[in-house]
Amino acid sequence: MKYAIFDEQGFPKAFYDKAIHGDDIPEEAIEITEEQWLEFINNQGRRRWDFKKKKVVEYVPPSPPLDELKQQKLRQLKQELQNFIYSHYDQGTQASFTALYQQAKEQNNTDTLSQIQKVWDWINSVLNYYYSVKNTIKNVTTQDELNGITWNWSTVEETEHVELQDVINMLNQ
Repeated sequence: MKYAIFDEQGFPKAFYDKAIHGDDIPEEAIEITEEQWLEFINNQGRRRWDFKKKKVVEYVPPSPPLDELKQQKLRQLKQELQNFIYSHYDQGTQASFTALYQQAKEQNNTDTLSQIQKVWDWINSVLNYYYSVKNTIKNVTTQDELNGITWNWSTVEETEHVELQDVINMLNQ
């Protein structure tokens, strides 16, 4: 036979087994069946003891507050934004484009400037999409609305991928 000690809300704090603990089982321990013990073990944090009915009952933890759920979704969106941009132009490549842009500007190399502008335009369109989704998340008033918000980065297509080496070659001509 198994025994359990529960906290005020009915969550188990300790289990005892007559075969293991013998007579060293605290007086406040409540006798439970093997099936009830397994219910607690297999559903940790999702079952509690109903003192009135003297049985295991399901426990569904309350959802976090909407503001906390919004923050989680915003962190996910931001991380995916970063991953998406970096999958096209990593930080080093972006920094190189910035330096090359300055050099092309000093040389008044309009062809190179227009190539690099394509990168900035694409990043700008990605950021516009990001801010649109971010504002939608910030403005929801229910969890159902929040759960319905999705995004798809592939909808922000590059008009033309610009290779860093091509820009370097253009400047060196």
